Amino acid sequence: MSKKCNRCHKGGLDWNKEYFEKSGKWKLMDHKKQDGEWCVKNNFVKSKESKSTKKDYTICTLCTGSYFGYCKNNEYEKHMNLHHPNNETRDDGYYQM
Repeated sequence: MSKKCNRCHKGGLDWNKEYFEKSGKWKLMDHKKQDGEWCVKNNFVKSKESKSTKKDYTICTLCTGSYFGYCKNNEYEKHMNLHHPNNETRDDGYYQM
């Protein structure tokens, strides 16, 4: 069953199933108005950004009294090797330039 665009009133359009599968929202297929401009352009879907939580971070026990001891789990080992090669503790004074 063909649909009619509410913006430009062009008929004979179908739903974009690929867009629905990616976004969960129904939109009409891409089509141009009489002047040649796109009325509906569905060729992309914004990817969902993942938000970080407390579980994604590790608090460095050697950064006492500092705001710089929060490390992403995958960067914790790099932080330890770079800032604590001999297991020394660091405070805010160490991280200030």
